[in-house]
Amino acid sequence: MKGRGVHFNFHLCLALQFVLIAVTFGIGIDNQSVRCISAEKRALLDFKKGLIDEEDLLASWTSEDEECCKWKGVGCDNMTGHVVMLDLRPRFIHDDYYESTGWTGIGGEIGSSLLELKQLSHLDLSFNGFDTIPDFIGSLTELTYLNLSSNSLTGLIPYQLGNLSRLLYLDLSGLDQSLISDNLVW
Repeated sequence: MKGRGVHFNFHLCLALQFVLIAVTFGIGIDNQSVRCISAEKRALLDFKKGLIDEEDLLASWTSEDEECCKWKGVGCDNMTGHVVMLDLRPRFIHDDYYESTGWTGIGGEIGSSLLELKQLSHLDLSFNGFDTIPDFIGSLTELTYLNLSSNSLTGLIPYQLGNLSRLLYLDLSGLDQSLISDNLVW
């Protein structure tokens, strides 16, 4: 009988440690309970102004909705409310016979207001209509993931990408691109 009590206490201790870890790292807490940081909300709305969004994919991005953490494609840290992820890959549209009819994405200018997202670590703008990689992307120093693939990128690959010392994933691939580099030593 004494062994069962020790066994029970051990499992209880493990369960309590798991709960503590879950609360500490925000596991099981959805973004609905996170308050959006107002400066980051303004930055996202400024970013949206420079975009061409004919399909209204960013319709949830409005000044009336104070919780930018609920907006499509926006991910926030569950504890701090900082925007840590932008995933703006477009949806894929199928017709009635499930044959692909193409991507519907966004285009325009990748605006420098993204610099206000100081904790941004994941940026996915793949399968859209962007044509250049702005130099300032290299100033998003928290980025660990950058995907600009399948855009119609042209011009010089900015050497400033070398400033992204935390970067673990970079995808600049695409079919109709004319990217060049004069130096990839970085």
